[in-house]
Amino acid sequence: MADVITSLQHEHGTVLVINDQRNTIGVLPVAVVRDCRTANAYLRELVMRKAADLYPGQAKTDAR
Repeated sequence: MADVITSLQHEHGTVLVINDQRNTIGVLPVAVVRDCRTANAYLRELVMRKAADLYPGQAKTDAR
C-alpha cells in the first residue's frame, strides 16, 4: 500500500486516503498513510453506504 501511495504522490501530488473503519482492520491503512505523510479521512458508515449507492457495481454489499 505504501508503494501505491508514494507513486500516486509522485504522479499527482496531494493524495487523500479515505477509511470507513476506524478500528480493527482500519488501523493498518491509517498507520501506512501516516508513515507516508498523507492526508487521511474517516468516513462514517452511513455516509459510506449512501456514497456506495450512487455508484452501482459488483461489491458484496450491492443489491443483486
